[in-house]
Amino acid sequence: MGGYVMESNVIDAKGITNRFGAKTVHDHLDLHLQKGEILGLIGGSGSGKSVLLRTVLGLQKPSGGTVELLGQNPYALKEKDRRALFRRIGVLFQDGALFSGLNVFDNIAFPLREYRAARGKDIHTRVTRAIEQVGLEKDVVSKFPSELSGGMTRRVALARALVMEPEILFLDEPTGPLDPVAADDFDELILSLTSKMDLTILIITHDLNTLVKICTRIAMIVDKRIVTGSLEDMLNNDHAQIREFFHGERMNNLSATRKAA
Repeated sequence: MGGYVMESNVIDAKGITNRFGAKTVHDHLDLHLQKGEILGLIGGSGSGKSVLLRTVLGLQKPSGGTVELLGQNPYALKEKDRRALFRRIGVLFQDGALFSGLNVFDNIAFPLREYRAARGKDIHTRVTRAIEQVGLEKDVVSKFPSELSGGMTRRVALARALVMEPEILFLDEPTGPLDPVAADDFDELILSLTSKMDLTILIITHDLNTLVKICTRIAMIVDKRIVTGSLEDMLNNDHAQIREFFHGERMNNLSATRKAA
């Protein structure tokens, strides 16, 4: 439980404790992400997956423990250095979190302008490249979020996360509201981008298809800590909560579908 440490880790969260009043969400939890991995983070409702994500990102200081992100403690950095660190990270927030008053182009360009990472024609070039990377047509740039389908919204949000050419990509329930076909297409896109852009990915998901198809390792929050391993490790784990997740009807249906294919 939690003892996975390698020199090439891009995330080292050790002994993380998160408390809210009398409630303890995480209790000396460890999370490690190795360069080049796609790590699927799962857990039951209320287990604190999003809280842990914010902690790792340096947005919510833990009650105890330490965080190193790309070799740096985000909570110990001066503002200038924090901004430099965040330029190396891309985040796709739950539900896309696009700015409703901005069109697609300006949504994607927002990080470039916020961090002054590009100007003028360079912004246009980088936004166009990001749109192409996620498989959208160029004419989508003039649309507003209200005009987009769920799948398009996710791809625009992904383009915004990629436009800074990050080293680590954080995805929070990216396929949650998508239909099975759109979700499968999104998984294929993530796999393709990982190999093309040398990305390391932490993905919060409850989608078994995503875990099986693209994740190289799985981390499950159990008893306020983390159990990590391969899919096979999880299938063979005797913990009641883990067995319930990986041996339920959804997994049986998925296994039958994969065998039929």
